[in-house]
Amino acid sequence: MFVFSFTYWGNHGLGDYARIPLGNGEAMQEINGMEAYFETDVPLELSSDQPFIDSFQVADDVLCGQANDKTFFTYNLVTKQQRHFGDAQEYATYATQHGLPAVREFKSFGAHYSSYWSGWRFWLLA
Repeated sequence: MFVFSFTYWGNHGLGDYARIPLGNGEAMQEINGMEAYFETDVPLELSSDQPFIDSFQVADDVLCGQANDKTFFTYNLVTKQQRHFGDAQEYATYATQHGLPAVREFKSFGAHYSSYWSGWRFWLLA
């Protein structure tokens, strides 16, 4: 169990830092139990220098989310390509055409964290 906690899939963060692996080496992170963020090699091109993520969902290796500035984005976890949308309607049109989750399916970091780290993973937390 101790070894698992140091792997990509077992690292859940320590102290006031929390982490959820998304796949392909990427992870959603949260600091201070309040501010979720997605840190990549190529930063998300959102309107603020430090974009925080309000809610998100992953489908078919595509991270779909809403930033704290109320804009929407998609980020392909495999190709690392990102796309940005000014509002929910623009995202909804794109999502429908590409089989991505609707905005109402997005969940907060806390909801995803509870879901991911429950069950058998809970017993492996170190």
